[in-house]
Order: sequence, then structure tokens, then C-alpha cells
Amino acid sequence: MTPKMNQPEGITILEPVIERFVYARPLQGDFARQVYEEVKRRVEKDFQGVQAFDPYFKFNEETGQINGSNIAYGILVNKALEEQGLWLPTIAQTKQLDAQGKLSEGVYRDLGIAVYSDDEPNRQVAQRIIQEVNKGEGKLPLLASIRNLGIEKRRDSQKINIILANEVGIISGEQAKQYLSEQFDYQGNSGACRVGRDGDGSWNADWYRLDNSNGDGRVDWLCGEATRADLEGVLLKEIDEEAKNRVDEINQKIIDARATAREILK
Repeated sequence: MTPKMNQPEGITILEPVIERFVYARPLQGDFARQVYEEVKRRVEKDFQGVQAFDPYFKFNEETGQINGSNIAYGILVNKALEEQGLWLPTIAQTKQLDAQGKLSEGVYRDLGIAVYSDDEPNRQVAQRIIQEVNKGEGKLPLLASIRNLGIEKRRDSQKINIILANEVGIISGEQAKQYLSEQFDYQGNSGACRVGRDGDGSWNADWYRLDNSNGDGRVDWLCGEATRADLEGVLLKEIDEEAKNRVDEINQKIIDARATAREILK
């Protein structure tokens, strides 16, 4: 049972793991900017000219959030987080956040991929993942979170391959059918489809486009693990970041007020 405790507004304890806790907290502020900049550096270094990274993806200085999202960008964000022992919430973990009312409306979030068959849409992605899951013995359909996925650039091409990075937490076969039926509003019936939570709160596993991205996309939560000993530090860090964001907001209001006063007194 998850222990009850006074938590900052943002951070959420998702599950205890014996002496460790899995937690989620907002990805925002200076750390979100660092993650965004690391992703852009990775794109410039390894994926220049790749079509999947042409769509919208920006850091919003006003909100301190990463705006824009597609599967490829999500994979690179997760990679940047993993270097610090963190990760993007899985499909199941995002469901927990949604049930607790933690997810803002009006934006979409990418969560992973649903594979229904080795056909279109996204035939090549579907076939590659099917071959890799349990060495081709994985039952369909299957649900893979962004944390399960990786990417590699195709040789002499402006395209990428989406590959399987690990199989931990993948849902497949009858379990996936039941999960899709009970937990999703929309599902596909062929190929590989993008999985996400839409701006109206609906849960979709039928998006054909894996690369589309616009300003309504958000990458705004992360997960991590903490021991009982260092959980206090995680909570205090969240409070420190929240306080800094509020100070920055107040300072900006002071600057704006002074500028307005100068205009009036001209």
C-alpha cells in the first residue's frame, strides 16, 4: 500500500517497490530546458535531415515546459532522462496519473505504440517490433511504452527505424486485448499505431501518424525511483524548483509592471 504523506502539489508517489518508491513529478523549469537542449544536440549530431525530427518541438520559456511531441522525440527525451536514472511514464503509469487527476487537459501526450499485425499502417515498424519481441514469439496485439523503444537511422536515408530497446512491461496477447478494451476509448485493428492521451481526455491507440507534432503536444511528466532514505531529498527538490519558478514569475510581473508604468508616464 502506498504510504500517505504530505506531498508537494506536483510530485506523486505511484508505487512502493519493497524499500524503493516509484514516483512521478512534472518535467518543467530548468531541468526541462536541459532535457530539451540535450535532445536538440542529439538530433543535430546523429539525426540531421531525418524527417521525423522536422515537426514542431520547442521549449516554452513562459511555462517552462516542452511543447510538441511525436514518437521519435519522445524516445530521445526518454534517453536523456535515462542517463540520470529517470524515464518517461509508461502507459500504465500515465493511467495512474490520469486517475489521480494530475494531467492537464487541452494537450496531447505520446505514450508508445500498439502493434496489431505486420501490415499497414507503419508496416516496417510493426514487423521489426514483432520480430524482436520474445524473438518473434510475442502474441498480438501488443502495447509498448516509449520506455520500451529506441531508434536508429537508416543508412543513406532521411528516415529512422523504431526498434525495441527492452521488453520490460510490454503487454501482449489476450492481456493486451482486455487492457485495450477496458482502458482505451479508441483502438486500431492493423499495423502499428501511435498510442496517446488526447486533449479531450480520450485514450487512443489508433493514431496512424507516428511523426506528426504540433504545439498542443506536451512532454511534461517524468518518473524515477527513490529509497526511503533519499525520498525526502526528492520531495525537497520539487519544493525548491516550485519556489524558484514562482520567484521567476513574480520577478517577471515586476518587470512588466515597471514597463507598463513607464509607458503610462511618457
